This record gives sequence, structure tokens and C-alpha cells, in this order.
Amino acid sequence: MRVQRLDFSGCRYVYDVHSEIKKALDFPDYYGGNLDALHDCLTDDYGAEPVLVEIYGYNFAPEEIRRELEGIRAVFDSCAGELSGFDYKIMS
Repeated sequence: MRVQRLDFSGCRYVYDVHSEIKKALDFPDYYGGNLDALHDCLTDDYGAEPVLVEIYGYNFAPEEIRRELEGIRAVFDSCAGELSGFDYKIMS
């Protein structure tokens, strides 16, 4: 199983969050930087090889991005239920 690390500790804006996701998960250039695009990229790209996404900086995120992170967690929950090879864990 491949482990991918997402670190939101330096994120201050929603744009920063999606930039971190794109970089850490090696999403294509057409990644739209929103929750629908996140779901689409996860279900398109992570079906073959098992992956565990470790999330850092979630619990200490500034209020400005808290709602987006909760949406990301909901997308990850959905994908973990849909995809047999996808899972995530909040580390901090």
C-alpha cells in the first residue's frame, strides 16, 4: 500500500488547501481545486493501486479553511466507502 502525506499546517486559504492536495496526490493540471474535482480525481486515479492518505495539520487549521477541510473529509469518507483501495487517516 502506498502512503501519501497531506500537510495542511501551512495552509491559510482554500486555494492553499487544494494546492497541497494537487501536489501531494499528484493530481493532473486540470484538477479544478474544489470538492467535486477532488472526488472525480480520487475515483478516476486511485482505483488501481491501494493508497492510504495521512493528513497532518487538520486539527489545528485556521477557522478560514475549517469548512473546506470538513468537506474534504466528507469526500474522503465517501471515496473510502466507494473504493476498495483508498483510505485515509487524520494524524494531527
